[in-house]
Amino acid sequence: MTERIRELLEEGLRHHVLGDDEMAAECFSKILAEDPTNEKAIRLLGMVRRPRGATTESQGAVAPTRAAAMPQRAPRKEAEEDPEIAAWMKTVEELFSLGDFSGSLAYVEKVLAKDPHHPQAQDYLARNRRTLTQFYESKLGSVEAKPRVVIRPDEILWLNIDHRGGFLLSQIDGNLTVDELYALSGMGRMETAKILSELLEAGVIEIS
Repeated sequence: MTERIRELLEEGLRHHVLGDDEMAAECFSKILAEDPTNEKAIRLLGMVRRPRGATTESQGAVAPTRAAAMPQRAPRKEAEEDPEIAAWMKTVEELFSLGDFSGSLAYVEKVLAKDPHHPQAQDYLARNRRTLTQFYESKLGSVEAKPRVVIRPDEILWLNIDHRGGFLLSQIDGNLTVDELYALSGMGRMETAKILSELLEAGVIEIS
């Protein structure tokens, strides 16, 4: 794999995790223009072009491409006897192998809602959340940076921001660092980083 193809894969995955599947598809298409048989780009392009929320079950089985990086199956008793959990865990693994960490996380949460002590799901929970946090924080820069609001208060009223985002936005005064906002938000690090990155992408805040 050339360095350019590796960079395009990483850029495409970053766009997908941040919700821009159009830009992600463009990156994967560039790879296929150079290497039409690149198996990973073919699978990722198919993933970003299907509607979000669609499961891989409707797309057929997908062989994992990063098996070495994936957690090993732990011995199971009850969960292996539950076909619904087994199907969800298969989807968790497939989405994780394709780099769809937000999709994988959504299915992990479904498994844990039904079986809170599922060891493999707990492992994927940590891996997905860690990776997503890194993606969001890559947009924010240093945790010592100080976000500030750059739109007028009356413009904020028209934004489609939920109560969590609204509370976090109310704490941003240009003096608090990203790290301090993590402590004040009352949310997990991943959720806080996600909201900050969305506010930054929307032009609501700037970070210096």
